[in-house]
Order: sequence, then structure tokens, then C-alpha cells
Amino acid sequence: MGVPSGQVEDVVVRGDAARVRAGSDTVFLREPASGWRVAGAGCRAVDGRPYACDVGGP
Repeated sequence: MGVPSGQVEDVVVRGDAARVRAGSDTVFLREPASGWRVAGAGCRAVDGRPYACDVGGP
């Protein structure tokens, strides 16, 4: 899996969770007491279902 790059197009934050979209890449973040951490990477939408991620998940 390559490291995504490009302009951030959309960020949604809800409480201690966030979704960041950049091009065709989607990353999910969580914020425990120690700060923001990647919870899911290489994620893509699946029709009528949760995202499928190469690493972790939403």
C-alpha cells in the first residue's frame, strides 16, 4: 500500500472520530487521550455497506 498524497477534499469530525478524503483515498482517525491516531487507511466505500479498509477500519 502506497502513502496517499494530494489535496484534502473533505473532513468530517464527529466527537473523537474523523474521516478525511483526499482524491480516491479515505482515512479514518480516532482521538484517544494521547492525540489523533489513524484508525483506518486505504479505505473505499462499498455500496450499502461500511467502508472496506486495507488497514484497520472506521
